[in-house]
Amino acid sequence: MIRRAFLLFAVLTVIGTWPQAVRWASVPDNVDSYFSLWRLGWIARQLPSEPGRLFHGNMFHPEPYTLAYSDAVLLEGAVATPFIRAGVPVVYVYNALVLGSFVACALAMFVLARHLTGAVLPAILAGIVFAFAPYRFDHYYHLELLWAMWMPLALWMVHRTIDGGRMRDGVAAGGLVALQILSSIYYGVFLSTALLVFAIPLLAVAPKEYRWRGLRALAAGGLLALGIAVPYVSPYQHARAALGERSADTALLHSAGPLHYLAAAPENRLTGRLTGHLGRHEKRLFPGFVALALAAVALWP
Repeated sequence: MIRRAFLLFAVLTVIGTWPQAVRWASVPDNVDSYFSLWRLGWIARQLPSEPGRLFHGNMFHPEPYTLAYSDAVLLEGAVATPFIRAGVPVVYVYNALVLGSFVACALAMFVLARHLTGAVLPAILAGIVFAFAPYRFDHYYHLELLWAMWMPLALWMVHRTIDGGRMRDGVAAGGLVALQILSSIYYGVFLSTALLVFAIPLLAVAPKEYRWRGLRALAAGGLLALGIAVPYVSPYQHARAALGERSADTALLHSAGPLHYLAAAPENRLTGRLTGHLGRHEKRLFPGFVALALAAVALWP
């Protein structure tokens, strides 16, 4: 079934991102698309030859740690490096990472939902809702915000850990959290926070024979994620020392309110004209009518 789901999600990716699938040599006309091309190219150049100077990007000379001025997309860069070093144009690799993220996110949510429901059709629908949400298209040129596939897989492993108390599942959950941090620091922070919140009630209702074993396994996974994250944070600490932190006013400017969860991008053909005025870029978080309808049905008494 996973192969059929893969084919379905691949077809939907081609349709949903058309005509990107036939324009591999082009990217959206946005500065963040070009920035991602530079990040992938820089990592491919430095990682094999001078990994110790990876974060000292060749911009804003002579400032150090310039790759840490934004999300470094370290995992995406590591995946791209062998292909770029082999001579594949950076723009082709970038588009493969973008389009592949939709398929991977859909498959990851499919795996989680099938584990929770035991059914295929709800899992397929969950994959579509997660991977093709309007929010993702509003961030189509933000590579790090497209690579969210590790979040459903981490939740899947947390459920498996609590259900069976196996150490390997807890360590796998921590490893998946680490992969999300290396793919997108934003999502890594969100995921770590969410797991702390959701693990408590899940452990509380778990069978007693698995509860403490599950807690120990998740703690081991947490230590693994922490051991990977701490060295990765170091360049950002150096950058923060040089540049300072964002002000509270800036954080408030980009913080979402209730109405922003009803706002879709103006380009959205279904809801853009209706709800686009309710938000702005970074504040358009509409999950889609199908997702809202299913949530309403699920919460009905």
